[in-house]
Amino acid sequence: MHRPLSTTTVNRLVLLAPAALALYLYLNLFTFLGTPFLLNGDQVYFWLYGLRMLHGERAYLDFFQFLPPGIDLVFFAAFKALGPRVWVTNLVVFVLGAALSLLCFRLASRVMARSPALLATALFVSLVYGRLLNATHHWFSVLLILSAVAVAIERRTMVRIVVAGALLGLASFFTQSHGVAAAGALAVFLAWEGFAGRGSWRSLLTKEAALVAGFVAALAAATAPYLIAVGPRTLWDLQFTFVTKFMVQAVGTPWLGLPEAPTWRRLPAMAPYFVVYGVLAFTYPAVFVACRRDRQHGTPGERSGVRLLGLVGLFLLVEVLFSPNWLRLYCISMPAVILFVWWLARTRSAAPALGLLWIVAVGLAFAQTWSRQSQNTTLGDFRGGRVATPRQANAKLRWVSDHTTAHEYFYQAPWPGLYIPLDLRDPAYLDAVSLVQAVRPDDLARTIRDLDQKQVRYVLWSPVLDRYNPNSWGSTQLAPLREYLHARYERVCTFPDRDEIWQRRQHGWQQTGALTPK
Repeated sequence: MHRPLSTTTVNRLVLLAPAALALYLYLNLFTFLGTPFLLNGDQVYFWLYGLRMLHGERAYLDFFQFLPPGIDLVFFAAFKALGPRVWVTNLVVFVLGAALSLLCFRLASRVMARSPALLATALFVSLVYGRLLNATHHWFSVLLILSAVAVAIERRTMVRIVVAGALLGLASFFTQSHGVAAAGALAVFLAWEGFAGRGSWRSLLTKEAALVAGFVAALAAATAPYLIAVGPRTLWDLQFTFVTKFMVQAVGTPWLGLPEAPTWRRLPAMAPYFVVYGVLAFTYPAVFVACRRDRQHGTPGERSGVRLLGLVGLFLLVEVLFSPNWLRLYCISMPAVILFVWWLARTRSAAPALGLLWIVAVGLAFAQTWSRQSQNTTLGDFRGGRVATPRQANAKLRWVSDHTTAHEYFYQAPWPGLYIPLDLRDPAYLDAVSLVQAVRPDDLARTIRDLDQKQVRYVLWSPVLDRYNPNSWGSTQLAPLREYLHARYERVCTFPDRDEIWQRRQHGWQQTGALTPK
């Protein structure tokens, strides 16, 4: 028979947890001897924006951006303090993961005992964060949102409500919609609490006003420099009009944003996605039903904490479902993971079920770490530091490194992943182009002018961008860039992944090295 862990054992596990977390994150971000793995994901765009800021460029004016610049400023600050090196990007992912994990444990501890709270944290780290290892803007926004929940979950004094509102305002400085959705959830919770406690209308309206004041003050203070620099009309056009007109439809994908269509053959590899999706779909209805049926379970503080966490998680889920994407759903899943363990701990079969979840969490952590450390990588020394990459990626990095110099303008059209490891500069207003994302004609024309005026020597191109599809925004709108590339450049290198290097046709430059990488 499964016995619950003793208090002494739980305390020891809690003390060991930070060291285990640090080791897990380290071994998934660095080789055993300390060489950083070159990461992927949409965070590479924000590395580039931070780098461009480091070179004195301005968001919205010198390079295209449709998000608030909070994430750009994080990487700018990291590069300013430590240098634009690959290991710095991995360090940001490490610190972010540690902060999210500690916050997860703190929130879970407010609604349940320390043993299941530790389990919820382990599940979040291994099932969710360890799958991504991506310092995307969604994570920073969620970190601030759940910090606001941590402030408000104990007591709802005026000071705490103002601080929570300010944190939610800063969350909207990273992702426009997340902070607004969470503020709506907190406003609903305050109203529910006021009516349930039969408080006065004046007290309720005062608290709601404090929440709004904190939110608006923090967001206005963070946004003010950009409002002054580019004007409210341009900022609204990029952060709201462009997003609602183009990005919502373009980024949302079939099958609720899964990375690929589910098939029987792919089922084992896609099982973690189904688990996270299932937890999100099941948890909130189950939790609210449980709260309604058993109003005497736990202390009043625990019950109100569950409701607050559930409302915030539910509002974030509804907001993301307007344009579902697996990465977004993963990033807002922490409240669901916590509350799923809370719900499970109250069932009759809690002990064996929680024991099974411990096996799953620890097994996933070991499997991910073993896979990362045993993968076939090649170590290479580049201008952005020593890095571990797959062999094909290393060959591409080596060729571009050998044919360019530090701070040289280089346009990587399909994906901006080479700028940090090779210390190159992006010359164009559009950091990259894609067939699935709409391109405004004026932005593309400015990008072509940038390439021409700066006499960019090399362009990395993908033949995928040459495909014509009349139903694709990017396919039809990229025609001027394709025509410019073929008129002014010639293909000099093709890599095994079919990416191509095009060199500018201009007298005085001589080709060096082989036309194809070894």
